[in-house]
Amino acid sequence: MEVNIMSRDFIKPSSPFPNHPPTYNLSFFDQLAPQVHVPLLFFYPAGADGSKESAGCHERLETLKKSLSETLTLFYPQAGRFVKDDLLVDCNDQGVEFLEAKVNVRLMEFLGEGLNLELLNRFVPWDVGAATSAATPMVAIQVTAFECGGLALCVHVSHIIADGFTGSAFIHAWATASRSGIAAVTRPSFELPSLFPSRDLSAQLNFSLPNVAGAKVFTRWLVFDSATIAALKAKTKPPGSSNNDGRQPTRLEVVISTLWKAIIGATQVNHQGNPRPSVISLPVNLRGRTAIPTPKNACGNFNMLTPTRFTAEESEIELHHLVGLIRETIRNTLSICSKLSNPDEVFSVVVDSLNEVRKASVDEKIEWHNFTSMCGFPIYETDFGWGKPYLVSSAWLSVELVVLMDTKCGTGIEAWVNLNEPYILELEKDPDVAALIRK
Repeated sequence: MEVNIMSRDFIKPSSPFPNHPPTYNLSFFDQLAPQVHVPLLFFYPAGADGSKESAGCHERLETLKKSLSETLTLFYPQAGRFVKDDLLVDCNDQGVEFLEAKVNVRLMEFLGEGLNLELLNRFVPWDVGAATSAATPMVAIQVTAFECGGLALCVHVSHIIADGFTGSAFIHAWATASRSGIAAVTRPSFELPSLFPSRDLSAQLNFSLPNVAGAKVFTRWLVFDSATIAALKAKTKPPGSSNNDGRQPTRLEVVISTLWKAIIGATQVNHQGNPRPSVISLPVNLRGRTAIPTPKNACGNFNMLTPTRFTAEESEIELHHLVGLIRETIRNTLSICSKLSNPDEVFSVVVDSLNEVRKASVDEKIEWHNFTSMCGFPIYETDFGWGKPYLVSSAWLSVELVVLMDTKCGTGIEAWVNLNEPYILELEKDPDVAALIRK
């Protein structure tokens, strides 16, 4: 399979400065965010109109460019450039990088049986540059045309000013502008930095992130449909147990617990059968969850990492126990956050939690794994005017991370599991997950 880049351009806002503020100053949430670009891939068939000719693809591309330009007038920080030393984005309207490409296969041929997940990276503009460079765009987009007229659309967004909520809001706004016009788009708010301004973090962060260079990471795509999730729920303790408060676990709780259980088992195998403490970190969206009023459509980073710990004291790893640990962590976090009434309190809680995560990540006696979730975001509603995507996917990442998102029907969960090779090999043997891996 060959992907050829046909053109590279920059799409700028249709209404440039001075119609928006000249800078976007980082909030302390933005300061704490990973300084990387995050890819999300959307695959669209040729459509009912059968637009297979180059003219049909050309029309789609022109519609995408025009609507993107209009959307950037609202999401103006995405068209700027990051100035690291000043902790801000210069909203200079330099634009979003837009790549057009062609691939010499048909869409369903590529997505059919035997999909090589590594090939997903051919549709990602990885060469956009370091996220911290002043020359790097905040967003890069690659649109690749298949021989059949289908499209792969990758949105590669800098995490520095966009969490999952913001990235999803940007994509949804762009699709709405393309399909229905810019007037139908809900205007985002960029007020978070005024509520939670940047701070000197030098004395606050006690642990650096671990150096993972050289680790060989593999990706596996697992699909938990509604029947599988129901069967896994049945494996947890019946209602009334102290671990699940008499309630059935949510689908997200049971999927995370199942994957965590498999990872703990893989860890034990790779350490001569000896159980080891395990910590997973989960992001919690803070919109509407503190006592500080914030706009419903607040864009930027506005979440916190929460660590959940398994102590390895039990000889058997029970699914219901892991569900209980995750539920308790999230419940306690939300309870604490609901009482936070000023930015100083929020900052203290967020940094303390992050330090706990980072401490676990550098402790050689603890296995640490990072989860993130896009469940609940309308990614499968991303209709640019030619229908909803056939598939939305992550990519083959170079870091250990488990990415969760809703299935197309909305009742299941897809897991894009990126782990070091020894863990992947054992994960493929786990009875609860082996059959769920898409080949």
